[in-house]
Amino acid sequence: MPTAVSARREAGMITIKQLLASKSSELFTISADDTVTTALAILSARRIGALMVMDGTSLVGILSERDCALKVALPGRRAEETRVSEIMTRTVITVEPAQPLEDCMQQMTERDIRHLPVIDEGKVIGMVSIGDVVKETLKQQRYLIQQLESYIRGAYTGGLR
Repeated sequence: MPTAVSARREAGMITIKQLLASKSSELFTISADDTVTTALAILSARRIGALMVMDGTSLVGILSERDCALKVALPGRRAEETRVSEIMTRTVITVEPAQPLEDCMQQMTERDIRHLPVIDEGKVIGMVSIGDVVKETLKQQRYLIQQLESYIRGAYTGGLR
């Protein structure tokens, strides 16, 4: 029998907080003073697409693979001489844990971004990627299809009306 949280998740009403609970809680960050070479090494080693740029506990920017490619590699700059602060995105779009996943998807689509840091009471608690959103959306769709198939066969025991 599904719990209330799993039922909300499967019905498509998942929050950012619930999505974060299913991910690793490790935060991938870098300092604005670090070099792009250092950032690229972290991105590669962790197999991730972006790093949150921190000044202590404050989020001051975000650095993506796209930033590195378009602002360093393409213009011919040297990654080992370029500081993260020179190419990071300073105006960071964020989400809060209580927001529905759909808000996250809408922000990403409208603003053409792939990563959203999650802020709770001024503190960074995680980051949601477009991959996270797609995986969760596919899970929700699979569940809905299963429920509809059960309903059609007359074996439905869920809560669709």
